[in-house]
Amino acid sequence: MGLVLLAAVGAVLVGLATGGSLRALASVRVLGLPVLALGVAAQAGALLAPAGDGVRAALVALSVLAALVVVVVNRGLAGVWLIGAGLLLNAAVVAANGAMPVSLDAAHRAGISERALGLGADPGREEAGSGTRLRVLSDTLPLAFPPRREVVSAGDVLVAAGAAAFLLSALRSGGALRRRS
Repeated sequence: MGLVLLAAVGAVLVGLATGGSLRALASVRVLGLPVLALGVAAQAGALLAPAGDGVRAALVALSVLAALVVVVVNRGLAGVWLIGAGLLLNAAVVAANGAMPVSLDAAHRAGISERALGLGADPGREEAGSGTRLRVLSDTLPLAFPPRREVVSAGDVLVAAGAAAFLLSALRSGGALRRRS
């Protein structure tokens, strides 16, 4: 997810350049971090689980549920709903296909070879084809800028936008970021 990293770094630089501070960012209270850690662990486990036995699907579902819980409890933070919407879009595509489909055409437009995609080695990704469900939401957007060329989904774009909005707002307002819900 180079796009998310790029958006985050850009937001931090803009936030600092426009009067924000790391102290303000550090004062933001994000709720549900243990639940988020559980979701990340479940997602990592899903990548290691064998395909087709139901374990992978259960772990992906657990990671999505954990992410949704974190989104809901942090709904007052800027950008969180965008992050949640992006994660839901990505989860829908994965649930419909068993993995995230990747457009080879988009990969080639981004300057990524089939070999470099490593689709056979990554159980969480597969080649998009005629049978791909929700294809418009899969990895179809080529990003050809250095340092990391990649193919991303609409969900990834929302996650990146949400992360940038969160960081920019947090750098500028810190603890005052959370509104009453």
